[in-house]
Amino acid sequence: MKLARTHPGVWPAAAAGAGILLAFVYFSSIWVGGLDIAETCELRGESWDGIYHNQHERDGLLVHQWCNQHYDLMPVWVNPALVILWVLAGFSVLMVLYTALVRARDFEEDPEL
Repeated sequence: MKLARTHPGVWPAAAAGAGILLAFVYFSSIWVGGLDIAETCELRGESWDGIYHNQHERDGLLVHQWCNQHYDLMPVWVNPALVILWVLAGFSVLMVLYTALVRARDFEEDPEL
């Protein structure tokens, strides 16, 4: 597989880059509602429904900051970006391991490499 024969630093760099971007997107999304979510909703012209917000605060892996059942403060690109970055980071880590195994096998076959 040609992906395993890339430069040894490509996959660790991709994993590190995806991890850094993942951390940046996740931690910046935490503060999208500001310190007072109710006030932020009011400033955006939306009514605040604290009961709905508390019931849907932890909707699985998705990140939300609900004002009410019809309006989410979280930009629509955040959750797809998180999923894509998780997949990229996971794939890159797997490729680091696979590349190491292929290089070790090639080294055993021909130590002059």
